[in-house]
Amino acid sequence: MELMDLELREYKAANYTVITPSVLSQALRLRAGHGKLTHLDSIHVATALVEGLALITSDETIVRVASGEGVNVIPLGSVESLITP
Repeated sequence: MELMDLELREYKAANYTVITPSVLSQALRLRAGHGKLTHLDSIHVATALVEGLALITSDETIVRVASGEGVNVIPLGSVESLITP
C-alpha cells in the first residue's frame, strides 16, 4: 500500500479503487466472453461495472464491451478539453 500511496502522490491522484474479489470475478467473466479485451482492460470495465462508475476511454473494444454491460461510457474526446496541462 505504501508503493500505491507514493504513485498516487506522484500523479496527484486523490484515491484509488481497490480490486476486490467481486471485481476480479467480473473481470474474468468479461475476459472469457470478449477475446479482444485485455486483462487490464477487463479489470477497468469490471471496476466501473461493480462500483457503478463511468468509464472514460477512446478504445473501441472497451466502449463496445462496457456499453453492452450497461456501463456509462464517456468518450475521451469529450473530456480532453477539460484537462489542463
